[in-house]
Parts: sequence; structure tokens; C-alpha cells
Amino acid sequence: MRAVVRLMPVSVPDYLDTEDIVLRSGQNEVKVSPTGRWAERLSVGLTHALNAALAGRLPSADIVANRPIVPPAKQIVVDVESFEIGVDGRCLLVGLWTIASGDAGRVLHSDHFTFVEQPADTSDAAIASAMTRAIDRLADQIAAGV
Repeated sequence: MRAVVRLMPVSVPDYLDTEDIVLRSGQNEVKVSPTGRWAERLSVGLTHALNAALAGRLPSADIVANRPIVPPAKQIVVDVESFEIGVDGRCLLVGLWTIASGDAGRVLHSDHFTFVEQPADTSDAAIASAMTRAIDRLADQIAAGV
């Protein structure tokens, strides 16, 4: 039987948990993209994207983002502090991930992450591609910790 690993819903700051792509316009100022939108709230989309990326990197485990029928062997918790396009145009993904025992009774591994990706241009497609690369890098780091 394959191990079940539960990815808990990814948490993001309230100002990011929207369907709009958030762009930093100053040190303490953000704005939403006039044309760029996600298909769902960022927290939901991040959870789906990370779940799919981890499933591809951990083929010997069942990665689930919902409540599994059987108790999971491990749980993955991801707290995103920042996921936006900076004033310099680069995508920044910052936060903390933790792998805990299936009952979340003890932390098995935890690490901070900072990933920076440069979009090819300022188009919505290029921004989404850079953000996807950042998520893939996060999945690589978490998979190595599992």
C-alpha cells in the first residue's frame, strides 16, 4: 500500500487571497493587475498546483489535498508570506513549509523558502509562467524533504 501524504490548504496573506494577480507598486503598496486574473482564489489555486507538482515528484506516495479516508503517514503545511510581482518585475515566493507526522503530533522537517523568478516580459502569460516556475521550485524543495 502506498503512503498517503496530506497537503493541507496552503495559507496566504488575506491581501493575496484573491482572484487578481497582485503587483507590488511600492515598498508598502500593492495593486491588482488590470488584466491578470486567476481562475480561483490564490490559496485554492496554490494548493491545487502544489498538489499536482508534488504528485509528480513523489510517485510512490498518494498526495491528497482533501481529507483522506485512511490516516495520512505525513502532513505538509505551507504558509506563504509573499507571492507577488515586485516593482522590479520579478516574481517573489516566500514562506515556510513543514512536514509533520500524520497526526501532526510532531514536526519531521521544516524550512523557509525564497524563490525569485524573472518573467520573460510583462504579459499576464509570462507572469503566470514565472509564478508556476516558483511553485515548481517549492515542490522540488518539499519533495526532497519528504
